[in-house]
Amino acid sequence: MKRSLKALILDFIPSLKRLAKNKSLMFFIFGDAMLFLFFASTPYEPKMMAIYYRMNPVKVGNIAGITRVVATIVGLGIGAFLTTSQRFKGELGRRCIQITAIASFVTIPLGFISLYYCEQDKIAGLTAPYPDSVQSLELDHKMSLECNSGCNCKTNYYTPVCDITTNTTYFSACMVGCLESSKSNNISVTYKDCGCLSGMANVVKGSCNLGTTSNCNLRFWAYITVTAIGTACIFIIIPSINIVYLRITTEIDRSSAQGLKQFFTRILGTLPGPLIFGALIDHYCILWRNTDDSRGSCLIYNTNQLMLTYTLGQFGVRLTGSICFFLSLYYYPQSKKRYQPVEISEYNVAT
Repeated sequence: MKRSLKALILDFIPSLKRLAKNKSLMFFIFGDAMLFLFFASTPYEPKMMAIYYRMNPVKVGNIAGITRVVATIVGLGIGAFLTTSQRFKGELGRRCIQITAIASFVTIPLGFISLYYCEQDKIAGLTAPYPDSVQSLELDHKMSLECNSGCNCKTNYYTPVCDITTNTTYFSACMVGCLESSKSNNISVTYKDCGCLSGMANVVKGSCNLGTTSNCNLRFWAYITVTAIGTACIFIIIPSINIVYLRITTEIDRSSAQGLKQFFTRILGTLPGPLIFGALIDHYCILWRNTDDSRGSCLIYNTNQLMLTYTLGQFGVRLTGSICFFLSLYYYPQSKKRYQPVEISEYNVAT
């Protein structure tokens, strides 16, 4: 016989009250929501790594994707072994929370690998003042000076040039007021008569720090290795999480617990996560590609500030999630208490 909506609601309210009083469950749900919030940053990582290590986003995405798939498989395999092996003593639900808490805690220090990035170019007018200029970085990151005001320079594309004399990168040859260029061996391009620089300047095409590519590659592979370990640790948790929700509540409340989990992980993690990380990345853009009608993509970021904020943000999310998992373990009920049947009077059973 079908039950009315009123009867379903009357049954749900007592179940919700019981779940709300289950401290172990509620802390576990909030920890799970922090995991979802952390996962929300994953789609932005190829773009972030391309910024950190001056690499092609497509290449970075392919490498990161392959390593993440391998790490995911390894993590799920280890997680399944830990949850099913008979070698480990203790009640299964408690053991799964222990696995979740420990694995999430291990990922916290791994996140600081993000600070091991390539140093940002000193781009005159954006991340550094023009040499021998009174211009300050506080002046809205403007690159236009009197010496290039008549050049009608465009900022739609970043085509850097380097003054080898001062090791300063400029947004383009136009921004330096260069009037002539010459090519040697059909490879190297040198610019002359640059009105914004002294006569001793030696301006060539390309960024000044391109010579540190090998060092950037080393840092990139260090980042890939550490994040792969972190990904494996995260996916060790997945089998345990599914079991915990079945063991942490009485049988009659399990469906309600799943609904509560879906609600909070979406509200606190999946939905705000992309908005938060997307806004964070955009906030540290210091030069946008502008079109006639609208603002385009970002050309240059303040990498130092972006990386510091991004790393601290992830640290806060991981730490909060780990604390919640340990509190869930602390409040996890004893087996006898957890499996006590609920009095029938607590249910508003209606037909």
